[in-house]
Amino acid sequence: MRVVAAVLALTLACAPSKVPLVQHASHDTTVQAAMLVELDAAFERGEADGQSIALFTDRAAVQRGQPQVYGTQADMRDGRLVLEPIAGSWSMIIGCSA
Repeated sequence: MRVVAAVLALTLACAPSKVPLVQHASHDTTVQAAMLVELDAAFERGEADGQSIALFTDRAAVQRGQPQVYGTQADMRDGRLVLEPIAGSWSMIIGCSA
């Protein structure tokens, strides 16, 4: 995954405002997982913003068929914007910690 780290490093160095482009770079969930590790590290160093982390975390989860964490991903269905499933959302709605 050195290539993944290099691509993210280049993106951060040359165009930090373009980090969200990393989200669209691959539909390969293995590459996405590696990118997320690198993006998390960049965030810890102050080189990436929290919005990028949230967007990419949710996109990767939805691609893997898992519920998203932050609620950033939606899809158009029958002409309506519908949020993809969110982990723990039912528990949050009814106020329990299941």
